[in-house]
Amino acid sequence: MTNKERYRKFCATHAVVPVFSNPFWLDAVAENWDVALISEGESSIIAALPYCWKGNLFTKRIYLPDVSFYQSVLFFTEADRNSKQKLTEQLVQQLPKTVKSYFKFLPEHTALSLVKSGFEKETYESYTIQKNQALTLSSNHKRNIQKGTKLNYTILESINTELSFSCLHLLLFARK
Repeated sequence: MTNKERYRKFCATHAVVPVFSNPFWLDAVAENWDVALISEGESSIIAALPYCWKGNLFTKRIYLPDVSFYQSVLFFTEADRNSKQKLTEQLVQQLPKTVKSYFKFLPEHTALSLVKSGFEKETYESYTIQKNQALTLSSNHKRNIQKGTKLNYTILESINTELSFSCLHLLLFARK
């Protein structure tokens, strides 16, 4: 059984996998994708690094699809920071040789570094805005918020991931 098949089987039975790392998402947005795995035995996966790739032997590169926010290492057991770092380095060693590789880790994994493996690190910040939090915004942001309020835009949490994905897919790819 390949790593990709094992990962599909694991994701089908575990609800802890982020949407951007789910096989159904990767199938829809990536030209090709695969996964590096670390496991105990045949059925228990400790850590995974799904990645999207394109190109051939001389132009092969790992990329982040336009509609994915993250391409990150995933841990399925409790581990301290040093253990996570070691697991991440083991996962990176499994990656194919490429001309260029790009990963954007989940916010909880920004402390992990791939510098020892020859990668450069650039840190991105994520912010959560609370409902009644006072903010200092640029005039552009204020204008966009006013426009959204005037048009009655709302942000809702969806419990039907597949329906949300199909709506997103229609919005992004139907115009092309």
